[in-house]
Amino acid sequence: MAASVLDSAPYQLRPDTAQTKPDYFRHSADFTVGGPVRVPGRPSSRANVTLSYSGIRGNNLFDQYATVPTAAMRAGDISALGAVVFDPLTGAPFPGGIVPPDRLSPAAMALLKAYPLPNGEGIRRNFHRTSTNRSTQDTLNLRFTQPLIGTSPSARGRGPRGDGQTAALSAQLNAQIDFRRNINDRLNALPSIQGVGENHSLRSAVSLNVTRRGSQHAFSASVTDTRNDTRNRYAGVEDIGASLGIAGGSTDTFDWGLPTLGFSSVTGLNDLTPSTRRDTRINGGYTWSTGLRAHRVRLGGEVGLSRTTGRTDQNARSEEHTSELQSH
Repeated sequence: MAASVLDSAPYQLRPDTAQTKPDYFRHSADFTVGGPVRVPGRPSSRANVTLSYSGIRGNNLFDQYATVPTAAMRAGDISALGAVVFDPLTGAPFPGGIVPPDRLSPAAMALLKAYPLPNGEGIRRNFHRTSTNRSTQDTLNLRFTQPLIGTSPSARGRGPRGDGQTAALSAQLNAQIDFRRNINDRLNALPSIQGVGENHSLRSAVSLNVTRRGSQHAFSASVTDTRNDTRNRYAGVEDIGASLGIAGGSTDTFDWGLPTLGFSSVTGLNDLTPSTRRDTRINGGYTWSTGLRAHRVRLGGEVGLSRTTGRTDQNARSEEHTSELQSH
């Protein structure tokens, strides 16, 4: 019952935070079509094709808190933290816990752009974000079946002995293509930290089943290609580290993103690490089986080739963990 009036709003950790409930939804669709393949002017080929699709579109509720610098802190007044702040150059405390404007680092001021202003009171959990995570799922399947020679497996009484067995020789070709896709938003309490995760999979398979006088030969081959990608909002779009005046990060567009920063009094920055992985698998197999009195003998084998390629670099961007206050 997405976005229903019967749904309750998320429980709020702060009593002074208004309860909000963003609209969300979940829609699904399925269909299947199929039937025999008929070519005008030609005899029936007894081929059969089936196409099916399943899709889901939806949003999931997202509700988190973060601690962000207040307007006073952005101007250098961090006295609200109740700590004595020392000048790293002189070792003396800043009077009143206020850092003079000329002592504020340009890089630090630029990094403040990654933090929103508080939308709540106080200095702890003073930013509340309520949103929705977008989710997309698609599945597409195409199947093709073609009897090549002989009768269908359901035919009876046409064997050379008239004993209800299938024809002396029959063969059937089967082919299938499967495509799957999943896309999901990756949100964070800080709006500047978010991205998308995607998974794509494509599988093609072909099999040939041959039956001759009670013996069966099954040939099969398949190719599967799967790809997983995770990207943040900056990868391939903006070198945010360089624009903030931070040197030493990777210049490769694949690695772009916010630097990883840890603080003791505000929520740290930990952007999504861009990554990509591709798995390819090729399989081929053969199985022979035959009846032996009251038993069934089966022999076969399979060969396969697997290849995996991927890329991720956690340390491509600069990283720093800071306890920005020295207090007594």
